[in-house]
Amino acid sequence: MNPRTRLYALTGIGLVFLLPRLWMLRESAYYDEHWTMLEMDAPNLWVFWERQAISDPPSTLIPVYFTAQYLWSQLTAQSFLAARAFALIMSLATGVTFYFVGRRLVGERGALLGLLLLALSLSHINYSVEVRLYPMTLLLAMFSMLTFLRVVENGSGWRWFAHIVVNVLLTWTHLMATPLFLVQWIWLVVYRKEHRASLRIWTSWHFLILFGLGYWLDYAWDANVSDVALWIPIPTLADLAVSVLVFAGGRPTNWAIGEYLPFGVSMAFVLVLVCIAMAVNAFRVRDKDTVLLALWALFP
Repeated sequence: MNPRTRLYALTGIGLVFLLPRLWMLRESAYYDEHWTMLEMDAPNLWVFWERQAISDPPSTLIPVYFTAQYLWSQLTAQSFLAARAFALIMSLATGVTFYFVGRRLVGERGALLGLLLLALSLSHINYSVEVRLYPMTLLLAMFSMLTFLRVVENGSGWRWFAHIVVNVLLTWTHLMATPLFLVQWIWLVVYRKEHRASLRIWTSWHFLILFGLGYWLDYAWDANVSDVALWIPIPTLADLAVSVLVFAGGRPTNWAIGEYLPFGVSMAFVLVLVCIAMAVNAFRVRDKDTVLLALWALFP
């Protein structure tokens, strides 16, 4: 693809990406967003976390996003619009990172098609400006995979440093983002003959990361956290299936949405079957990049 065509394609997809997310800025704030903004008027970060531990105890387990949001609020207006602007910036950065990851894994045309699908994703549009930790989680996840690809190609010191730092930040942004580490580790194990050194370094560092996470959870988890955090039941296999259906189907929630679509037909199940078929085919042909994508689809 020549540079001019690439520029036109990126510009067009960028507009498709930006416009619906700008529109979402006008949406009214909802319950969780109010909780996020509750203590943003604290005079300093120490006081913020003292208050946050009382008003939203589970947030103390995953402090990265809330600290970043507080610092952003001190640099800008303490308003929902400013907070959503922060989320929008992270979502736009996610699109850029997504493109570079896609270009590395599936080539230029595949990356552009994937970016267009992300731009049209109902799930991403729905969460892209939300004043919660989701935009940052996805951005760090994309950076995690981008830096992972860099270290397995050329594991220089600064690339390893960037990858480890990103995964540390991801760990303390959303606990449920850690399955991405399983994707990376399984891929290194499958291709350990070619990446023996990378597997050894990666495993050692992530053992320390997860050990630190366990120690932190043991230290920070108390009765207040339990009372608030454990209202959600332990996930079952059925919940896992629903999660795959939601993410693969591009749905914003786990509610059935067929009745709202043309002819009352949802393609979500078809998309899930496509994801499973791609995963099976990837392991059959054993193309390294395809296997990595397949693992990523199996552990969203």
